[in-house]
Amino acid sequence: MKTEMMKIYVCEYCGRKMFGAGAMSRHEKYCDHNPKNAHKCFEFCKHLEKSHEMIDVDGETYRITHMTCNKTGKKMYSYKLEKKQTFRSTYVSGLERMPLECDEFEIMDI
Repeated sequence: MKTEMMKIYVCEYCGRKMFGAGAMSRHEKYCDHNPKNAHKCFEFCKHLEKSHEMIDVDGETYRITHMTCNKTGKKMYSYKLEKKQTFRSTYVSGLERMPLECDEFEIMDI
């Protein structure tokens, strides 16, 4: 019988477990439960407008979500776009990262 002792890395935010420190570091950076990724806009702000577009990159089709603040007129992106290597260099230019706090936030009328 073979027995091995290994380190297990645990995400500080969600509790996910991994064997690699590098993989866990990347996961924690983009974890949905990381407070640095809690955009205020996603808490049902009535000024957030989303639209979708299908684009072709090197024969692959991707769905892009455009997010605009109707109050400030700023075009924004969320942390999820940062982890997509394909779009980071070309698509993020000219956009602003969604804020964690916003003075213009107003809850959506239901």
